[in-house]
Amino acid sequence: MRQPAGKLHVIYGPMFSGKSTELLRLKRRSELARRKTVLFKPMLDTRYSVDEVVTHDGKADKAILVQSVEDIFEYVYNKSENFTPFDIFVDEAQFLQGNLSGVALSLVLDGFNVTVAGLNTDFRGVPFAGMPNLISIAHTVTRLTAICEKCGADAIMTQRLIDGKPARFDDPIIQIGGTESYEARCLTCFELGS
Repeated sequence: MRQPAGKLHVIYGPMFSGKSTELLRLKRRSELARRKTVLFKPMLDTRYSVDEVVTHDGKADKAILVQSVEDIFEYVYNKSENFTPFDIFVDEAQFLQGNLSGVALSLVLDGFNVTVAGLNTDFRGVPFAGMPNLISIAHTVTRLTAICEKCGADAIMTQRLIDGKPARFDDPIIQIGGTESYEARCLTCFELGS
């Protein structure tokens, strides 16, 4: 008999909105409920630690490094004892290569609970590949906002700055960074360089 389906939860928003903090909070809840948990993060994200998910305010938890969503799939099916589903947590999902929604859906259909955190858009305001599809198949979605660095309003955009000026639309999409390169901005204060 097939395992009952799990659930997919997506946490998304701009930088500095608390996505990783919420992900770690939900992981801790699963652990308190005595559920087995596994935390993944992209190899690309080395801002605060190579092998931990670290929030901007310093909370940290050990993570398994992956390059693609297929790496998650492979790890899960190699580690699943007697195929007993567990809770899967993925941080910075927008940086993972591969079919994010397809792998998440496969895991959920096999009984795993999957919680994914990622950026809503890149610095240009364009949705990251994979995130809209993931949101459309999620059981639950948590949309977070940050505080605009310029005016204090609710921020839904991630502003990239290069030498204090807004990045241009044709700059590389992926550039790992923190407060030295990025700000949260509201729609009114968000800018693209010319």
